[in-house]
Amino acid sequence: MNLLTGVCLLAVATLAQVAYLRAHRRPTVEERPLAASVRWFAVAYPLVMGALFLVGGDLVATGGRWTGCLGVPDWLRGLGVVGMFAGTALFVAARRSLGEHYSPCFAARRPRAVVKGGAYRWLRHPMYVGNLTTIAGCALGAGSLLLACAWLVVAVAYAQAARDENVVLAAVGAEAQTNGPPA
Repeated sequence: MNLLTGVCLLAVATLAQVAYLRAHRRPTVEERPLAASVRWFAVAYPLVMGALFLVGGDLVATGGRWTGCLGVPDWLRGLGVVGMFAGTALFVAARRSLGEHYSPCFAARRPRAVVKGGAYRWLRHPMYVGNLTTIAGCALGAGSLLLACAWLVVAVAYAQAARDENVVLAAVGAEAQTNGPPA
């Protein structure tokens, strides 16, 4: 189980890193002010990525001897692996729903519009829920206290980001109702 979980962790971390690098290359079409929550992501993102690669590598190399310190039964680890992929799928669906309104966490720009389609039809912040589910699944699947702590840091970052976005989105929504649809 440790080998499978380690390979899954490394796959999720690699896919996340590739997506991060692709988004980082994408030029910003329109400059918008940075969100206040960007400083949290400057801490959270490297911590999570480092922890994912470290724990995944440890699971593959040693069976989790160094980083798998939580006594988690195999059936719960399996549920964690399912959570990894379910959270990743939700994140991808939410990212696609945003389309041109997407802004990567390292350059989080203040939102310009309220998106209500796709994954945003059912959840206010599906990208955050997807990422938190993925990281929780990784922590549970690996039985890793390090990943559980990384989840906590990301949860704090997303709580700040959600507060920032809710304030701006309320203003964007009120402006859209006042001014009508953009021409």
